[in-house]
Amino acid sequence: MPQLSQVKSLKEQFEEDGFVIARGAIPVDLLAHVERQTYSLAKKLLGPTETKGIAECPFETLRTLERTDRDAFATVCGFSGSSLAGFAITTCPGLLGVLREICSREVFDLFPTLFGLFWNDRSTTRLHYDWHQETSYYQGYPESIHTWFPLFRNLKDEDGPMIVCRGSHKEHFSFDTEFIENGLTQLRVRQSIAEQFEQVHCSISRGDVVIFHERCLHSTGTNFSALPRISGIIRYVALLEDRQGFRPHMQRAAGKKMLSDSQQ
Repeated sequence: MPQLSQVKSLKEQFEEDGFVIARGAIPVDLLAHVERQTYSLAKKLLGPTETKGIAECPFETLRTLERTDRDAFATVCGFSGSSLAGFAITTCPGLLGVLREICSREVFDLFPTLFGLFWNDRSTTRLHYDWHQETSYYQGYPESIHTWFPLFRNLKDEDGPMIVCRGSHKEHFSFDTEFIENGLTQLRVRQSIAEQFEQVHCSISRGDVVIFHERCLHSTGTNFSALPRISGIIRYVALLEDRQGFRPHMQRAAGKKMLSDSQQ
């Protein structure tokens, strides 16, 4: 059973803060499978000519792929979690156990997205999210719960982890829309709103996971390190129920994030 960052009950903490951190919820050996598959796929798409002379490490391989072939890079970010290891992470007992405790409905009624990779490199600002809430992207559904976790290395504050605003989930804030060329879609909440809350850097280790409310305000942290920060995200959505009679197409709602479910 994962160790949980709780003083109160897990559900009480989630309802009060809008997020919880579950330590060791995801088996590290499953993460290692996905990491190896991601690296292998990146090398395959980059090709022998481009990989020649690159240091034998996933960070430089993925960084080179992002710079030279953005479509191929998006393929890696969108499909690395579609292996059996990826499905095993999505349904691993530690993660589902936490979801079962905090979710307002039967957890097996939720539909998970295939998890994608989020990429935070200092030079790749087109893939950096400003302050936003997931409910802005997933309008029309009564509930969605989102999970975020590091891959390839443990994270410190200087590595650019996701930043969440404690207690910001009790309101859906207005936002401004911006379409970034060759990048993501920003549904940006004003900085002045984020400054009203305690900002928590999700500096966690491989195997740990942040589980956060759909209205929890969050953003990409600034990466001051020499290495890119790579993380995974899985979204669990109450797909079959309407909110106020509105039902957007699931792939359209998720796709705006999954363009780079590579970016946070």
